[in-house]
Amino acid sequence: MSVSHGSQRLPSDLNQTHLQDILDNAVEIESYVAGMDFEGYLNSRTTKLAVERLLQMLTEAAIRLGDSAEVYCPNIDWRELRGLGNFIRHAYHRIDDDLIWKTLQNRLPPLKIAVFKALKANP
Repeated sequence: MSVSHGSQRLPSDLNQTHLQDILDNAVEIESYVAGMDFEGYLNSRTTKLAVERLLQMLTEAAIRLGDSAEVYCPNIDWRELRGLGNFIRHAYHRIDDDLIWKTLQNRLPPLKIAVFKALKANP
C-alpha cells in the first residue's frame, strides 16, 4: 500500500523493502560479472548459478511490488522482468545464457538507476 502525499505517492515500508531488494540484488549481480565478458560468464558455472539466483530474487521482489512498480519506475518493462523470473523458476533446464547476459548488459543498468532514483526520492 502506498501513502498519498499531495500528487506524490510515497512507498509503503514493504514496497520500500522490495525496491531495496531489487537494487541490492542488481548491485550484487554487477559485482559478480564485473570485468567479465560473455565467454568468461559461460565458462563460470559458479557465476552463472549465483547470477541466476540473484535474478530470481530480484524478479520475486518485482512481483511483490505489483502495480506499484509502474508508479515508482514507469520506464521499466516490469512485465518482461517478471516473466524472466518465472522462466528462471520454472524452465531452469532451458535457461538461455545469451538472454541472461543481454539482460545483465542492457536491462539491469537502467533498472538499477530507476530503482535508486525511486528510493532516493522517497527515503
